[in-house]
Amino acid sequence: MQELYLYSTHTKLSKEIVESNCLSDIIIKTATCLIQRGCSLSYTSRQVRSLLKFGDWLNSNRIPLHRVTTSHIDAFLKNMFPSPPPQNKEYRYLKRAACFTVRFLLEQYPPSKSPVENEVERYAEHLRSNRGLNEHTIQHHCRHLRKFLAMFFKRKISVWRLSPTKIRDYFDSLSQETKNVRHASSCTLRSYFRFLQIQGWKVDRLLENVPSHQFSRRVLSPKIVSSNDLKTLLRSVDKSTEIGKRTYATILCLSDLGMRVGDIPRITLDDFNWRDGTIVIRNNKSGSPIHLPMSKRLGKAFVDYISKGRPPSESRRVFLCCSSYPIGKPVSVRGIWHEINKQWEVAELHEQYSGTHVIRHSTATNLKRKGVPLKVIADIMGHQSMYSTSLYVQVDVHALRQVAQPWPIK
Repeated sequence: MQELYLYSTHTKLSKEIVESNCLSDIIIKTATCLIQRGCSLSYTSRQVRSLLKFGDWLNSNRIPLHRVTTSHIDAFLKNMFPSPPPQNKEYRYLKRAACFTVRFLLEQYPPSKSPVENEVERYAEHLRSNRGLNEHTIQHHCRHLRKFLAMFFKRKISVWRLSPTKIRDYFDSLSQETKNVRHASSCTLRSYFRFLQIQGWKVDRLLENVPSHQFSRRVLSPKIVSSNDLKTLLRSVDKSTEIGKRTYATILCLSDLGMRVGDIPRITLDDFNWRDGTIVIRNNKSGSPIHLPMSKRLGKAFVDYISKGRPPSESRRVFLCCSSYPIGKPVSVRGIWHEINKQWEVAELHEQYSGTHVIRHSTATNLKRKGVPLKVIADIMGHQSMYSTSLYVQVDVHALRQVAQPWPIK
């Protein structure tokens, strides 16, 4: 039945063409999965055609499936589109198909790890088990360490071959990078050399020669979302749709709880205590949970979305994909950010605001204006350092107006 559906006259897909493609197994499995999920015929045929094009490109370039890597994604897209590539539907479909194929093939044919990758994984395990860093920070450190080690080692990692001269050469190669990149590289190398000290290596001279790129953190913009603009944003949400119910609840998470957008997809059905009216926020940066009270409107928004807008799924995550494939899977951070950014345009406020962090910034500033102590604000925002909280509330224009003296002074 599924074959009749896939090879219908509407899709114009031939069974011979699909089976002769080098990605035929992946294409048939993908099409079967999409059909079982109830995806439309046009969407399924687009995905199949994108996979066929990627398979034809691999075949024309004589690239065996067990040698496909992530670098082939960019090569394929550059071959199909000129530079810069157009941001249209065809480009997105082809990129999605290529990324899915490469991810699937890497699981089927895992590449042998290089010595650099083995060392990076050893360092990552140290950050994970001994320092308790979250995965995002670990990936950030690993990316800079991988770049450093790949510059000097190809086959075997020999720490004794490193010297202060090589460290200076590495940072000279970063001269064209931004100051943030050089600062992050310095932090990573210092952390890595301390890890080697724990292993018994004498790297004191290397540690002393890592340059310091200290710089003062910038002053945050005093722009905050006014209460009227926030009401306009919330009123502009179409709560009659599944996506609208989800968007409305995510905006309230930012405004009422001061959450980071990266923490919103991590909310699960087990995090609610409906009897006490509280919710557990799992802080992505510190890794420690925070118990916060829910406002009435936020609680109603969660109930409305979970009961009427959340698609059926075995996942315990609250916010799930409603319309885009795969339906019922946890929504991504980028998906939430995109929906809220689009909502600024619907509310005709996109010329003043963009993104999600401005709402979180406004929550901290409004709490400070209401006289909430800085330590309490830091706990609500999930900050480990009071200095991080002071950046959000350092420009309180309302309070400054009250202490300003008339000019000229009499």
